[in-house]
Amino acid sequence: ELVEDDDDLWQEFVQNQTRIGRSLSDKDRAMLLRFVQARDLMELARRAGSAALRVPPTSSCPTLDFGEVYSQSDKGKGNDNISKSQAELREWERRFGGDWEYLRWPVCFTAANARFTQLWQEKFAPLRKWICDAATCVAAEVQRDYLDFRLDHGLVTYPDQIALAHGLLQHPVAAQRIREESFRVILDEAQDTEPLQFSVLLEATRPPEAKGLWLQERHLGPQPGHFCMVGDFQQSIYWQRADLNYYRAVHEVLIAGKHGESLEFAVTFRLDQKQLDFVNETFREILNNKDGQV
Repeated sequence: ELVEDDDDLWQEFVQNQTRIGRSLSDKDRAMLLRFVQARDLMELARRAGSAALRVPPTSSCPTLDFGEVYSQSDKGKGNDNISKSQAELREWERRFGGDWEYLRWPVCFTAANARFTQLWQEKFAPLRKWICDAATCVAAEVQRDYLDFRLDHGLVTYPDQIALAHGLLQHPVAAQRIREESFRVILDEAQDTEPLQFSVLLEATRPPEAKGLWLQERHLGPQPGHFCMVGDFQQSIYWQRADLNYYRAVHEVLIAGKHGESLEFAVTFRLDQKQLDFVNETFREILNNKDGQV
């Protein structure tokens, strides 16, 4: 059964979750939960939707060395921000080495562009990266658990249908049988297509013997004449799911790998020349390849 609003289902799932983080060692799990609350890890998994979280390789929490931070000194009268930051760090290290269950990040009081601030960020970078990797690992675990929970209840969301279809196209037997149907895909409004949808449509048009994911391996791509898309980089409407940079990457890979030919439609019957000139002049400044635009 298709469920469009899964708020109640999510709450039931959360109430049934007695433990998260089993993909980490007990020590690393405890360390992660000192920085990230369990509910935030759960929400990270939920917000990912159908996008399969890529689990980075995780190692143990790195050893921290702040010797260079403590060796810095204030310069000039009335400028004690380095000393204040060092005092803050000492207190944080005391808590970090103790049994505090939850740790806030220490405050660096120097200016954002100060050399001391850069050194501070550099020394904390390994810990921040480890936390991000460990959090992603746990969120991916929760994501899989929630999918299993929905399936056990005979329910799927729209993103589930995409994810399950994508999974079928990674199964060696199922994928071959699907591709033997020799589907031809015509995708309109391609700029509003989310990455996993793109992958499903592309994978379905590959030769039956293809393996892996084409966009990763670039081997045995869509068969000639089997994948056609129409889109406009600057006309995305469903921005919450769409990824314009991903769409552009698919476009470029299709062209570079000679799996398609780019055709540009430069004529319109909807506007006269003066209106076109205005639009072209104005929107070149707005759609400028910055802040998610292309």
